[in-house]
Amino acid sequence: MSPRPRVNRADLRALRSLPMTPLALLVLALAPQEPAVAPSVLWRDVRATGTSSIDLVFLPDGFRAEERDAFERSVRTAVERLETLEASFVRSARERWNLHVGFVPSREACPSRAGALARDTAFRTHLEPDEEGGLFASDDAAIEGAARALAPGRDAVVVIVRSAGRVGFATGDLPREGARVRLPEGFEDAILHELGHSLFALGDEYVGRRRPLPTVENAVVPFYPNLTLDRSGARFATLGLTSSPLEEGALDFRTGVFRSAAPCVMRDLEATRFCPPCAAVIAAGLPEAPPPPPEPPRLVAPRGEGEPWAVELTSAPREAHVLRRLAVLFRLDAATDDATLRTRFAAAEARVSRKTRYMESPWLGDGSLADEAVFSMEPQITRRELGVLAPGQYVLALAQANLLETSSLVLVRFEVAPSAAPR
Repeated sequence: MSPRPRVNRADLRALRSLPMTPLALLVLALAPQEPAVAPSVLWRDVRATGTSSIDLVFLPDGFRAEERDAFERSVRTAVERLETLEASFVRSARERWNLHVGFVPSREACPSRAGALARDTAFRTHLEPDEEGGLFASDDAAIEGAARALAPGRDAVVVIVRSAGRVGFATGDLPREGARVRLPEGFEDAILHELGHSLFALGDEYVGRRRPLPTVENAVVPFYPNLTLDRSGARFATLGLTSSPLEEGALDFRTGVFRSAAPCVMRDLEATRFCPPCAAVIAAGLPEAPPPPPEPPRLVAPRGEGEPWAVELTSAPREAHVLRRLAVLFRLDAATDDATLRTRFAAAEARVSRKTRYMESPWLGDGSLADEAVFSMEPQITRRELGVLAPGQYVLALAQANLLETSSLVLVRFEVAPSAAPR
């Protein structure tokens, strides 16, 4: 499936802060959107306009027309948690938050068994097979269309799910994966934790499985600014933290990934605060534009046969709010223009990003393909080995990202001569 066209968030938020003149309405109408499932508006609580506002949309799935009151009770329970929990980033800045609640009826409840086929519901929410993670999946385009019908500049969508049986977990897609929370009815206590995922890309800090994070999952850790593969905690210095004691274990794995040792909502739903790295990301807020591109990297040729190539990177300025970097090394068999390389880079980033929707996804690998090596990096990394390279033409594509957007690419073309390759 081709990527969904994206509307620049800053443009939409600026538009909605203006009077709805005919020109503004025309621009909004021409913005790329999927066909919407038209929701009826139950209620709105709009307290802010302009670029500082945050818009949260609530939608149902699996609620029949006569069950609308049950959906609204679930929404009000979730909102009450957001407005009263001591740790809540909504409570601490309630005047910035706009709530939009819509209703789309379903003909039946959603399935509750992993691998069961989607039913006749508004957004076809179901649980994927266990071998594919067993987590929620939906018609994301339909959710997006309905959400934008309620709030064109929406920041996150919460889908309250009524299932035929009990589902004991919720999920939150990261911002670049759509910022969608799927919250089972009766599981409203998880709303703040899940919005931590969907608004601020915060990773789970709890541990369940008594085994290490698989190496193939290392590529996903840079997407979570509150987690690190580096036991020194150097990543958190990029958030302005001078010291933050660490503990090992996160993303449900016992070892191989590190988190703050402080109590945190991303580890315990009853925690009264977020840990320092999470709090720093939340305090920085939602960015309005992509970060600047990285400085051109320096390639380091091998000193001898069988030695790896490497790349040296310049640290990003803290004010750029760079949370991760991604490099893709392309080996070219034919002349390839920059536009094609940008398309291939975007596809590689999408492959790695998709891994954040699964707790474990070895079937996705690390995002690399034949003749494409993907290097997903935390922002403090200034040197990365590229491996031993065979003779040929190469392009190294490099970008950096904040919570929502990826910078423009820096492309470095180079040739590996036969003498630089192992015999």
